[in-house]
Amino acid sequence: MIDKIPPQNIDAEQRLLAACILDSPAEALDVLEPQDFYRKSHQDIFSAISSLAERKEPIDAVTIYTQMKAMGTDACGATQISKILDEPAAVDVKHYVNIVKACSLGRKLLAAAQEIANEVHGTEIIPANINDLILKARASFSSLESPSAYSPPTFSERCNKRLDQYEEFSKGKPFGIKTGFPMLDFLTGGLWGSKLVIIAARPGIGKTAIMMNMAKHMASRGTEVGIFSIEMDADELIDRQIASLSGVSSIRPATGKPLAIAEWKQINEAVEKIYNYSLTIDDTGGLKIQELCKRIREMVKNGIKIVFIDQLSRIRGGAGKSIYEQNTNIVGELAALKKELKIPICLLAQINRKADDRPEKKPTLSDLKNSGELEESADIVLIGNRPYVHTHKEEDRTKAEWELAKHRNGQTANIYMRWDEATTTFQELTTREV
Repeated sequence: MIDKIPPQNIDAEQRLLAACILDSPAEALDVLEPQDFYRKSHQDIFSAISSLAERKEPIDAVTIYTQMKAMGTDACGATQISKILDEPAAVDVKHYVNIVKACSLGRKLLAAAQEIANEVHGTEIIPANINDLILKARASFSSLESPSAYSPPTFSERCNKRLDQYEEFSKGKPFGIKTGFPMLDFLTGGLWGSKLVIIAARPGIGKTAIMMNMAKHMASRGTEVGIFSIEMDADELIDRQIASLSGVSSIRPATGKPLAIAEWKQINEAVEKIYNYSLTIDDTGGLKIQELCKRIREMVKNGIKIVFIDQLSRIRGGAGKSIYEQNTNIVGELAALKKELKIPICLLAQINRKADDRPEKKPTLSDLKNSGELEESADIVLIGNRPYVHTHKEEDRTKAEWELAKHRNGQTANIYMRWDEATTTFQELTTREV
């Protein structure tokens, strides 16, 4: 018996690759991987296009062939690229993407079926084994899920959903994720929906501290929180959480001096509290923006409701030659991602040194101008300041201020706080205390 040819459509592959080269590969890159193409040379060409697109480099016959040579996949590359460019490019790119993807899924379906068939032929047929085979088959086939057709909700559906949410709010259910700082929560309703929140300050002011203060409050109330600590190790963040709850300085365990019984008790009680926090920390250093976005998507799939990123200057892979251009690209990617995932993304960022040149040393929204389009893309901007860093006066040691400097949906305000350096904790002051 002659073997049947697996599902494939060479003409669709060629037309789609031509469109990627002559126009833009973005729509194809969002859905397809090189292995989705049937012909090996098409896989190699698409792989080269993917690499060029990731580096934001021009995509044409010359750059693709050069990339293929660098990858060691240039056998017949120039001939194949020329042949592709001789074909008419796909006009309806999405249609051709779906054709290539469907053929790929068909081949994967056949492979999964063959694997299950081999398992059946090689297994003793008894009830327990059959149940195992059925579970394996179910797992294999469920992983081959074709992307559904795009069908955005109608305006009336959106209105009805929003009314349902209003009804829930009127019953006292929280509007957003509470930060633990009453004035900030009152002004914003908590952090909710597609929000890009910028937490900005000069080094040493407490960006990471206020992030962890917020994360502790959220996680302690059951909100699943994700943190990308690109700058600090996860252990350091855990130390801060323990110190914040125990009141024992995070430096104490590292001094080499034995802890007092009371201190041990406080630390153990703090650990018991944070042990079951719904908190996920990824402390991988030097993440590229593409990988960061991928990991955020995975976190959200696993139930994360809000993400903190510490910090902008540590993210790699932004397009552009200057730091400003690279930051702008990174912030733009995160702004698009928060809309895609419909969750708040909180990005920590350093403020430039211009504030140090002013008499009062207090940073303002304009100080974000040279850090990429932070102000333009942000829905909320929090700017931190601690006078003691500049004055070194004892009366200023605990003073802190976080200014709600931008609020796209509401008013701005100065929020005054007390800073506890030993436990790296901010506490909002009442009106009487200010």
